[in-house]
Amino acid sequence: MSTWKLVISYKGEYFSGSQIQPGKRTVQEELENAWEKVTGSRCRAVLAGRTDAGVSALGQVATIKADWPGTPEELLEKLRKYLTQGIEIRKVERVSDNFDARKSAIWRRYRYVFSKDEIARFGFISVESMRQAARALVGEKDFAAFASQSELGPRGTVRRILDINVIWDKAANNLCIEIVADAFLRQMVRRIVSALIWVGTGKIEVVELLRAVEIKARQLLPGPAPAKNLTLVEVGYGEC
Repeated sequence: MSTWKLVISYKGEYFSGSQIQPGKRTVQEELENAWEKVTGSRCRAVLAGRTDAGVSALGQVATIKADWPGTPEELLEKLRKYLTQGIEIRKVERVSDNFDARKSAIWRRYRYVFSKDEIARFGFISVESMRQAARALVGEKDFAAFASQSELGPRGTVRRILDINVIWDKAANNLCIEIVADAFLRQMVRRIVSALIWVGTGKIEVVELLRAVEIKARQLLPGPAPAKNLTLVEVGYGEC
């Protein structure tokens, strides 16, 4: 039995999230259905990152353990024929049997983009204040303040943020926030984005944000930003 690595892109508007949910269209089910049509066997697709409904991806990674007699190129061509609207398999390769899309991943990079019109609704916004807050969030911390209620369980809420960049793109006239971490809690990226916007618009000071994180006070921070602006850009299996 071989292990196959798939690099996938998809538009979040077409899916109810990445993981299988009864009665809903999901990325995992789309991949498993295509695989079954090509090979005749039902195999589980393991995804590197869980994305919520509306969240897109440029470089999601999946692994499937199954037999396939042909080449990766032949498999890619056949799988593509059975994919429906909003999803594309960019690359297929045979990898080591101990490779796992989720467990082998060292980091994930997400990008959140605000358009010119969305920025205009904020009125004044201090990008420098946002950058100051972003720098303070980098490192290994308990991010319970940025977790959804469903994540507040025995698995723990400590994660390590490797980098946060707040980028004002004058040419494109948009505001981009990129976050890289070893792993993320559900809604963590979107809640951090909302908190940084609060800092930028003066609704909360950096010191207040850090205090809320320290005491795990979700109630002192805003809810998650809309999912439609978020993209899983890349999953890393080596240095960031």
